Amino acid sequence: MFMTIWITNQTIPWMTALAETTGSTDGSSLIAAMDQGGCPLTYIYTQLCTMENLAGLAVIAVIYVICMVFAIRCSRKRAAELDAEEE
Repeated sequence: MFMTIWITNQTIPWMTALAETTGSTDGSSLIAAMDQGGCPLTYIYTQLCTMENLAGLAVIAVIYVICMVFAIRCSRKRAAELDAEEE
């Protein structure tokens, strides 16, 4: 959750600009979104395109890769356990 909130805070200027472009706000307040605005993949992609916050990009990318490796290893381990139970 910490990572999602941190990413959301980093994307506030983009979300506000988007809301101004679509006429959803007059720019007097800031807009944030935790759904797509806090998504690690969206953040990594936008940072690769804009190169605004390279330190943030590195931190989020490393954390995301570690989590993906952990999830894949756990998934494979669980699949192996299920296969062993079937035999």
